[in-house]
Amino acid sequence: MAEATEEFLSANPDHETITDALAYLAELTAGGDGVADRARQCRRLIVERASE
Repeated sequence: MAEATEEFLSANPDHETITDALAYLAELTAGGDGVADRARQCRRLIVERASE
């Protein structure tokens, strides 16, 4: 998950793209399965990296 997130961020997405990705990931976290766990991890990584 970290590798895919780093690859996404290395493309230097604009603010709107990051906002959209975070919204999609938030929707995926609603489930209680492995997908939700991975979405939470990805979302956390994006938020941390975007705030740097």
